[in-house]
Amino acid sequence: MNRVRAAAPQLAGLVPYDPKYLPAEAFLSANENPRDVDGELRELIGRRIAKVPLNRYPDPLAGGLRDMIAEANGLDRDHVLIGNGGDELLFNLALAWGGPGRTCLNFPPTFSVYAANARLTNTAVVDIARTEDFSIDEEAAFERLAAGDIDYVIVASPNNPTGLRCPQAFIERLLDATDALVMVDEAYFEFSRQTARPLLATHENLVILRTFSKAFSLAGVRLGYILANP
Repeated sequence: MNRVRAAAPQLAGLVPYDPKYLPAEAFLSANENPRDVDGELRELIGRRIAKVPLNRYPDPLAGGLRDMIAEANGLDRDHVLIGNGGDELLFNLALAWGGPGRTCLNFPPTFSVYAANARLTNTAVVDIARTEDFSIDEEAAFERLAAGDIDYVIVASPNNPTGLRCPQAFIERLLDATDALVMVDEAYFEFSRQTARPLLATHENLVILRTFSKAFSLAGVRLGYILANP
C-alpha cells in the first residue's frame, strides 16, 4: 500500500522547535554561553571519553553523576534525575502529568517549548498573560488554580525571554495553593543565584529543572537534571 494514515491530529501543522534555523555565528535565541570550556577541561573530557567502552550501554540512570549532583545540593540520589538536556525532562513532565483530559498552567511570554510539549501530548494549556512589566499576574494565577483542574504548572526563574526572577514568596504560595506538580525552571539559576531548592523539604509537589548548557558552556553535551521528591 503506497499511502499512510495521518499522524495524531494535534500534530497537524506543527513546526519543529529549531533555535538555529538562520545562518549565523551567534545564536542569541538559543542563549548559548559565548565562551567555550577552557582547554584544560576539554583535555580532561577527552581523556575520559577515550576510556569509555563505546560498545557497551552506559548506566541509563547515570548513578555516579546523580550522586555528585545530589551531594552538591544537599540531597541523595533518589532526588535527582538526569535527562538529555532540559528539553527531554520538560517533555517527560508533559508525558507524566499531561495528556488527554489534563491541563497545564503557563505564563507567556516564556519558553515556547512548554506549550509545544503540551500540544505534543494532547494536554490543554491555560495561559495567564503576564503584566505590562512582564511579571506574573499572581492573583489571576491563583484565581485560575482555585478551579482545581490544573495538573501541572511551569514557572521559569529567571524567565526566558524576559530575564525576570520569579519572587520566592510567589513560588511558595503557589506550592501551598495546589496539589498540581509545580516545575520551577532554573536553567539560568547560576546567573540569578536564587533557587527554590529549600522548598523541596516541605513541598512534595515541587520539581526544579537545571541544566549544564548555559553557565557551564556545555550545551553540546545535552545534559540537564531535575531535583525533586523521589
